[in-house]
Amino acid sequence: MNERVEKLLRDRYYVGDEDSWADVCNRVSQFIADTGEQDIRFYEMLENLEFLPNSPILMNADTDLGYLSACNVLPVDDTMESIFKAKTMSAIVNRVGGGTGFAFSRLRPNGDKVGTTGGVSSGVVSFMKSFDADIDTIKQGGRRRGAMMGVLRVDHPDIMDFLTAKGELDEENKETFKYILKNAEIGEKEKERIKQKLLDNQLSNFNISIAITDKFMESLKEDKDFELINPRNGKVWDTINPKIVWNKIISYAHKNGEPGLIFLDEINKTHPINEEIESVNVCG
Repeated sequence: MNERVEKLLRDRYYVGDEDSWADVCNRVSQFIADTGEQDIRFYEMLENLEFLPNSPILMNADTDLGYLSACNVLPVDDTMESIFKAKTMSAIVNRVGGGTGFAFSRLRPNGDKVGTTGGVSSGVVSFMKSFDADIDTIKQGGRRRGAMMGVLRVDHPDIMDFLTAKGELDEENKETFKYILKNAEIGEKEKERIKQKLLDNQLSNFNISIAITDKFMESLKEDKDFELINPRNGKVWDTINPKIVWNKIISYAHKNGEPGLIFLDEINKTHPINEEIESVNVCG
């Protein structure tokens, strides 16, 4: 067996005293069959690489974890209880090798009032940083890197902060970058390298996608101002030229591949499930 393949199997997929791909296939085929005996046809498909299940099945089948799902979407409502419940569930899912998606569109925007404390909200991106830090700490039990998808509706007031969150230095990294430039004589190439390194560490466990609506596309086509809606009360927070949003999306998608786009209304017109979809996971 190729040395790299053997290392991958050893680091991620071997359980207990397993030391071969055949051992993994045997464990998984027995567990999936749920009879305590090997499912011969399934075993052969696995061993011959004719079919491969997701990584959590290969890692967790017939273990105390027993978690087999790779892709999950977790709800995030506009309460501290819901946010921290989602953080806890995300930590558990990532620890056992699963990925998570979140719709952050229900969270009140940056600067909106928080009635219980008399303060103001820090906004969507600040909470995403908290989720990101959690996964950095967990590192999926050392077996897989964390994988999360953050989704925000295009009509959310924090949309510009969201879509540039991985393409522009945040306030903390701006200060770090200024300090480096002030205290070290470096060339332009080195400046760009340092800046990119700082950017790479912003929301490094997240992919981000914008939930595009039909209303936004109509406003873009007609070149009419687009309303940003506060999800806390459904009221208009502000208006924005949709071309500014669209051009930023194109610019950053070209620059670093993010944000992605999810055509939310189209998904909800065509999917067969009797509920509204707000988000997708990383695989989606």
